[in-house]
Amino acid sequence: MTSLKQREEEVSAVTEDQRDEGDESNPILHAESGPNRFNVMSMFFPEEDGVRIEEHIGLGDIEVFYFDIEGKNTQLEEGILFDWAINHYKENF
Repeated sequence: MTSLKQREEEVSAVTEDQRDEGDESNPILHAESGPNRFNVMSMFFPEEDGVRIEEHIGLGDIEVFYFDIEGKNTQLEEGILFDWAINHYKENF
């Protein structure tokens, strides 16, 4: 199992030359070049439910989810709450 200490040591050991070589066998360089990069904004209502907006960087896709106190996620694709979340995200992120 990989540990926090191991990842910290790997980050410290990466050189600019390694970055220039693009060796993705190094786990740090692999993470830096990976396609799974996201911006995430979560907004919580007083009743502990809320909305999560996820932007998939590079793809330009934005997804909106409503979540409740029990952890259930519902993807929103339209509607007033969807529009509000998208507008708030674009104005504030």
